[in-house]
Amino acid sequence: MIRINNNFINIFISSLLLLSIFIYYWIGGMVSQALIISTTCMLFLYIVKSMKYESLFLILFFFLFFLLLSLFAGNYFALSNVVNVFYGLSSIILAYSASKINNKAKFSLYVYIFYAVFCILCIVHSGFDIESLNEILNAGSRNVVSAILLLLAIFVSASYYIENKKQPLFVFVITFILCIFLFGRTGIALSFLLLMTPFLDRLKNNIILFTSIFILLSLAILLNIESIISFLTLNTSFQYGLESPRTALRAEYFSGILNSYNELFWGRNIDHCCQLAVSYNGNPHNSFILGHSRFGLLQTFIFLCIPFFLILKKQWFFLFLLLVIYIRYFFDKLGFFSPLDFVLFYLLILAFSKKSEVHMERV
Repeated sequence: MIRINNNFINIFISSLLLLSIFIYYWIGGMVSQALIISTTCMLFLYIVKSMKYESLFLILFFFLFFLLLSLFAGNYFALSNVVNVFYGLSSIILAYSASKINNKAKFSLYVYIFYAVFCILCIVHSGFDIESLNEILNAGSRNVVSAILLLLAIFVSASYYIENKKQPLFVFVITFILCIFLFGRTGIALSFLLLMTPFLDRLKNNIILFTSIFILLSLAILLNIESIISFLTLNTSFQYGLESPRTALRAEYFSGILNSYNELFWGRNIDHCCQLAVSYNGNPHNSFILGHSRFGLLQTFIFLCIPFFLILKKQWFFLFLLLVIYIRYFFDKLGFFSPLDFVLFYLLILAFSKKSEVHMERV
């Protein structure tokens, strides 16, 4: 009987789920949703035998807890809630499997390169036309294209960090350049922030070097600020200023919510309360709002508490990456729950693992 290596199994499971997520966003539709759910169920039944009881309990508790929470909130159809929680379950299984891979850095880098090449080909094929860029993915606009790129860069960064490897600066440079070509404000700003990741990783050992580079970089930006602003204004969404329909969408959802304790605790049905969001196909362009709408205040509270646990564990690098994810989530419908949550859960699994503590002792 042939015995298959556990590392190979984890790579296979992670790759299969990543492929189903890629198909989900690229093709869209109910078929791709069914693919993610069926793949999740099949792989969960396969890996459940090798799971520790604690891990299995946490995953099942997660599924049942949030499913019940969504049913009690009752803002959407039960089937819609089940599908949404399944997205969260698929993200956890992917994050769990990826965290068990021996060479996480190499695997995450291959995943990033695959998607980056896909983005480059699509951008070149589009002729750098904004409308054409919005059609790269059937399940999202060019903002989602850049958001996935950003999340995969974080996936790479966390993997390199946990294995105590030097942060791949070229990944963050490519992410920044591609986000500029995708013409999104949030993507450009956060990908620029990620450029500091390699220096933040060595902050404790090279604080003088980091401070010097930060000052030089700041001076370079200040000396060329007019040229930078001119380029961003003419060639990206910064031409529309810092305000956007997202501001009005947030104001609409929270308008009068304090007058109803039921809506405050259990959330609001966006289709019933927010006509502006309805005009965007029910998309509030904010993951926190969507999470509150589906699961109520308790889910929002749980995810807002996570940064404080990282602070208590002194996981400053993971805290930085988590805040980048949260900021990106704040400006689009990307998580709480969606297939892209795997990066968030992957980050948390690594942050609370023993290997993470070993890394901190070495730094």
